[in-house]
Amino acid sequence: MEKSCNNHSMKLNAGASMMSIVFVVLIALALSGCEPDGHSSHHQAGAHVHGIARLNVALDGEKQLTIELAAPAASIYGFEYTPTTETDRKIQADALARLKTDFAALLGVDPAAGCRAVSSTVEVRAENHNDHADHDEHGEHHDEGGSGEHSEVYALYTYQCDQPVRASGLRPRLHQAFAHLETIEVQVIGDELQRSQVIAADDAENARITF
Repeated sequence: MEKSCNNHSMKLNAGASMMSIVFVVLIALALSGCEPDGHSSHHQAGAHVHGIARLNVALDGEKQLTIELAAPAASIYGFEYTPTTETDRKIQADALARLKTDFAALLGVDPAAGCRAVSSTVEVRAENHNDHADHDEHGEHHDEGGSGEHSEVYALYTYQCDQPVRASGLRPRLHQAFAHLETIEVQVIGDELQRSQVIAADDAENARITF
């Protein structure tokens, strides 16, 4: 069934500029797998594929960045079931803590730009898929307790910077931080700018996101 793009919503800061709102709406469309005209994109960005993360970056003017990350939990810490053992709870907690405390560093935000987070969200979201079979991209069946439930790690940060960030861009280090991550699908939106790129693990060391 084709997914509707009209119901996707995101939390906005009360002080967000109109340009910021436009960027956030475009990011929401990218995450839902929809183009701005309401048609589905060639690759369904909302598809739950292990090893892939979706990264959306919006540059508002020269000094404000909104960065959104969405990925299957398996891409971030290796499993999607609710952890019940001390080992699994620690694995999950450590991964989420990195996203909460080191997100700017993981995205390679230039420290010289003096960026500080003015809003942030990091959470694990459950996605229930009981109404259809649970198979991975290789056609293999997976049963995690029979629940048919997937989990997604979601992070959203807005940074206000003292210096322009356009020239420095980003040098993401997500692959190095999360061993299960294979591919990052990137969407960049800015003033008169809309660009996409794919960063594979083999290219991660020298990867750069430009504005």
